[in-house]
Amino acid sequence: MPTEVKGVIKARKVLKSFNPDLLKEIQKEMRDALKPIVAQAKGFIPTASPLRGWQKTERFWSYDSAEMRRGITYSIAPSRANDQGFKSLAQIINKSPMGAIWESARNPQEWVGPKTSSGKTRLSKNQSRSNNPNAGSQFIAGLGPGVQSSQGYGRGIRKAWAKDEGKANAAILKAVDKLIRLAEGKING
Repeated sequence: MPTEVKGVIKARKVLKSFNPDLLKEIQKEMRDALKPIVAQAKGFIPTASPLRGWQKTERFWSYDSAEMRRGITYSIAPSRANDQGFKSLAQIINKSPMGAIWESARNPQEWVGPKTSSGKTRLSKNQSRSNNPNAGSQFIAGLGPGVQSSQGYGRGIRKAWAKDEGKANAAILKAVDKLIRLAEGKING
């Protein structure tokens, strides 16, 4: 489960102005906590395509395990605020489009068939025009099972997060707590 901590971005700015070396040390602790999860997540990506026919075409993303592995990375920079106003202070993501599909594909699109009764040419992103009404389900089944972790559902990053059993999260929170305590000491002292 994501943890809500207030004042971290302000604390980061305060510590940066008073003691940038100490801030770098805390950020290193955060990076060190995320690196093992990134390495393990990269190891979960199959070398060969899990699906027959998932080759490179001009219209669709192709399966490229090397690109998918390169795409898995971490960030300790605050993210943009989401719809609820929350920001992520540490995150692991897959920047590769194919890697993101492999990681998170879970529910097949609604099948509407090659031609819709209304003759529409545009579909929502949740609709499929495949000739095969089972194409979405077959695609997802072919990717292999995913796992549900405290951070969501996935096949690589979330699986590595689940195997970590909260150690990285605890290390990040410890570093954030240290950051806040040091910044408060600078402000109050």
